[in-house]
Amino acid sequence: MKIKSFIRKCPKCGKDIIYKHNQHKLRADTHNTRCFVCRKPSMIESARKVGKMLRGRKLSVEMIKKMSLARTGKPLSEYHKYRMSQCRIGKPHPIKRCNWKMSDAEREKRSERERKRANINGFINIDKGAPEWFEYLNSLGWQFKQNVPCIGYWLDGYDDNRHVVIEYDTDRHRFPKQQIKDIVRQNRIITHFINIGNPLKHFARVTDFTTTGQFGIEIVYRS
Repeated sequence: MKIKSFIRKCPKCGKDIIYKHNQHKLRADTHNTRCFVCRKPSMIESARKVGKMLRGRKLSVEMIKKMSLARTGKPLSEYHKYRMSQCRIGKPHPIKRCNWKMSDAEREKRSERERKRANINGFINIDKGAPEWFEYLNSLGWQFKQNVPCIGYWLDGYDDNRHVVIEYDTDRHRFPKQQIKDIVRQNRIITHFINIGNPLKHFARVTDFTTTGQFGIEIVYRS
């Protein structure tokens, strides 16, 4: 089926402008609307002026809530989804950045923010069974502290007198993706202490997989 279209000339460059509906064409004739190419410079200039007016302006909490409520429950149109998909083509993922590494200083800042957030909310992600395990070791003469911040990570257990780190791995650490993350984290922590001239005496991992009944202790590094 052929779709009927309505055509008018751009008053500036004479280019044909196609409209799907006659009322859109009549409105454009009334306002003497130009084509997109001719309007683009003025649109950019208008956007620049609006940007200067809004620069440094902070929205109130009430206004942010109103904007959020106005968008809640409203699905995006197919055209909007298409535009969003097109604007990301050829660009790196905003989270999974290409060749992106966090420095020790940035990691320490993140650790400080997480520590403050944990103190406010009273919540730290602790592996089930870890507190009882470190309490048992402390009863044997060790002095392990739990959830010690280090370059953006939380050490499950750290004995500063003997300079030993123990990571307590439960069922969520048995998956390959998580194990890769654990190895990267482990190597960064070991390298950090080497770089500051105070290498760890031991770095050990305790495996406690309740689903498979696997339990073991492995020393992955010693100086």
